[in-house]
Amino acid sequence: MESPSNRLTALEINLRRTATTVEIPKEQRVLLAATEGSVGVHEKTRALLEEFNHPYINWSHVIGELGAYGTGNFYFLNAYERGDEAIRVLAGIFLAAAEKAPAPELRIDSIRALFRFLEKALADSGAEQARNRPVIEEALRSAHRRFEEDPNAGALLSGAVRRVARTAIEDPAFDREIVWSLSRKALSETYGVWLSLPDPAGWVDPAVSDKLPSLRAVTHESLAAYRERLATAEDPSAVVLDAEGLPDQSGIEAAYLRAAEEVERCFEGWEGYTRKVLFLLKILDSPMLRRVQGPALRSVNRALGRALRLEERPHADRFIDEVFDSFGRGWLQHDTTVLDCIHTVAAEVLASKDDRLIQKVIDRILDHGFESPEVRGVNELWQFEMNPAHVKNIRSWVDLIASDPLRMKRLLAGLVFHLRLGGVLLSDTDLFQRDMANLLNGDIRPVYTLVKQVGKLFPIYFAEIGAEGDLRLVSTRVDEVGRRQDSIVHFLRKQCHVESSDRLVGFCEAMFRYWATGGAEPLAAYLPPEVFRHVAEETSHREEMAPIFAPLAEEGGAFPESLLGKSEGEIAEIVARPEGPAPEAREKASLSIRLYQLIDRKYRIGPRGVLEALRGTSLVEPQMTAALEENLGAGRHLAALELLIEIL
Repeated sequence: MESPSNRLTALEINLRRTATTVEIPKEQRVLLAATEGSVGVHEKTRALLEEFNHPYINWSHVIGELGAYGTGNFYFLNAYERGDEAIRVLAGIFLAAAEKAPAPELRIDSIRALFRFLEKALADSGAEQARNRPVIEEALRSAHRRFEEDPNAGALLSGAVRRVARTAIEDPAFDREIVWSLSRKALSETYGVWLSLPDPAGWVDPAVSDKLPSLRAVTHESLAAYRERLATAEDPSAVVLDAEGLPDQSGIEAAYLRAAEEVERCFEGWEGYTRKVLFLLKILDSPMLRRVQGPALRSVNRALGRALRLEERPHADRFIDEVFDSFGRGWLQHDTTVLDCIHTVAAEVLASKDDRLIQKVIDRILDHGFESPEVRGVNELWQFEMNPAHVKNIRSWVDLIASDPLRMKRLLAGLVFHLRLGGVLLSDTDLFQRDMANLLNGDIRPVYTLVKQVGKLFPIYFAEIGAEGDLRLVSTRVDEVGRRQDSIVHFLRKQCHVESSDRLVGFCEAMFRYWATGGAEPLAAYLPPEVFRHVAEETSHREEMAPIFAPLAEEGGAFPESLLGKSEGEIAEIVARPEGPAPEAREKASLSIRLYQLIDRKYRIGPRGVLEALRGTSLVEPQMTAALEENLGAGRHLAALELLIEIL
């Protein structure tokens, strides 16, 4: 994960994007021509080419989209009369991405995606095989040149090369020389890089190495033998076909995972599980095994659970330290699967009732840190671009706290601290009410104050997911009044219905400030780049709202928060005050303020709207609500408090 100092803010990204008009190069337009027969694919092609040619490219997104596009839409390219040209252009885009992408991992991902595309082209060209063959051969030659410039790419991609090569040699007319040369180059780089790293033979006790055939297959001794066999191979086809005698990167990765299972089988109980975990943690530390770190982490999680469930756990504290030390290194610190592993460790130790070990685990969890939301913006599907581990981290900690609130008191205090410091973002669809109910159903009496503090930080105290009732009616009507032409209001409505969260409160406030002052920058955090660009083009919508909202901002005070306490009559007076706005504009302003109040009432805990909420529930007798309203209106606060206690 990028450091905060290297990451552009959502505002910077949006402003840069809105200032640029992207032109698709002439040579790339053949891809548009090839996909004209399908409106959806054609538009996707255009969007992808515009993103690729944008001066501020989201490389991770583009390379992922390119990979899916190449394999998913080859049919359209192949069916086009200039299909070979289209294949050449798309292959060139993959290679350009491999050269321009800023991170080594992204450059390798681009070449990997190229090989998948070429494998698809080799397998599915059909009657156009002869036409497509030269451009595929040329793409493989370009990949070979890329390996000359970046040997590490060849080392990591020898498995992908072998898959392409096996498909290529099924065509009798395919240039065998480039197949053999590329395969040799990739395998040679694979063995060379692995031989430059520490020998995995040192990962285990030499006394048991004979029982670990998969590990022996990747020791320096074996790798040196593979390299010698590769250099002296007389039959070029063996370089492509002999996966056992000349293993590629994919085969080596699989061997490491098998070796972890063999380590567990060599020992019994605690020793078997812990040795397996420590072996897997070494896999996680290896940059050459990044592709199997997901399966390795899941295996770590299972082994941790089995180990810590045992009654006999010698040196458990030292083992836990080793595990958390590994979890705190590099990319692992922010991996969502690591949160599962940490939860497993904590849950099993908590179940043991070993207070000393429990406190140690809490120390290590707090040292590991917490995943803040880190909201970077919002996409065209109304979804927040945020840290995917944030909600999972909250759920993990809340579940641990709920299992034993008193023992987890320090973790609860840590949760309060992190949520106050870094914020919290929960969408309605996260259904976090269940997690909070689980916590409240526990024995929270010893930590009641902390539970109350953390509870206030969660914007989850509502019964309706998304927009229902008045919220749906008002959000729909305010959009319809403007005939769905106001991009801000239309996006607000859609997000309210589809991806609702407490960020809608800030969205409304940014919208009101824009209408009052004309400053659009605060909206960049709430709108996708394309919608934000339209805001500058739709000044008429802001101009019709300015006479109503500009005077409110000039009055001073807490604008727009001051609108939250306004009654229907006061809102009507506000929107009727200025001269000039059309009736539709006045209705739009009135509905917008009402929508703001409804959203605020849904997500924020406060006294506003309490009487209205009581009138809308069947849990409180209507006469009690009426009596409460009467006492509050008459200033009889003591009587009102007594009624509230009775209601509660």
